[in-house]
Amino acid sequence: MQLSLAIHEILSWILTAVSVALWLHERRKNNLTPFYMNLQGILKACHAKAVFYFQMSKHHESDRNEAIRWQAVSNDFETLKQTVMGVMKAIEPDKDMPFSDRDYTRVAEPN
Repeated sequence: MQLSLAIHEILSWILTAVSVALWLHERRKNNLTPFYMNLQGILKACHAKAVFYFQMSKHHESDRNEAIRWQAVSNDFETLKQTVMGVMKAIEPDKDMPFSDRDYTRVAEPN
């Protein structure tokens, strides 16, 4: 029985094995902290805007149409906050993280 292998077949299998090994190595050391920090910043911005526009709607209660416009913008930012929370959950689907958007939008108290 004679076995013949071409050099390009050997090289392609070696390259495949190295690629899989590197992918597994990167997958294990993948740190999601930068993603969470970025999403936390987006959540804080959305929270601040939602609160601001909600206050503007209360300020313009005398003009019903204007108040509805401000409330609609505030609701849009509240919805965006929930979307970002869904993205955070999608990043780590196996972790059971019962979190609320308020956990990420608390303002640090001054010392």
